[in-house]
Amino acid sequence: MIVKTTGKRFRGTGWKGRKGRNGRKALLAANVWLLALAVALAVAHSLWGDESPEIAEGTGALYRGDYEQASALATKYLEAHPEDPAARILLARTEIARGQYEPAYQALRKAL
Repeated sequence: MIVKTTGKRFRGTGWKGRKGRNGRKALLAANVWLLALAVALAVAHSLWGDESPEIAEGTGALYRGDYEQASALATKYLEAHPEDPAARILLARTEIARGQYEPAYQALRKAL
């Protein structure tokens, strides 16, 4: 069976390749998710059962969709514990939920 194509790749998917603003945004989003996965795997052992009450409350706020409260709790916790990767991951997750990929990427890089 021979299938004839129109020459347009990824038709109907919204993906326009690597050119243009949408392509850069998609690549940045993919990098953020890959970095988030790497950070999550790297610190998984420290997060299992040792989560602070502030981070747990911030995670709950994130799940409820209260991104402002989640971000505020993570930022406040980071002032007292600047090296805590769980707080940086929470901050990055709130930025991802808001669609702010560049700040999320920076927060995840600091978590490493």
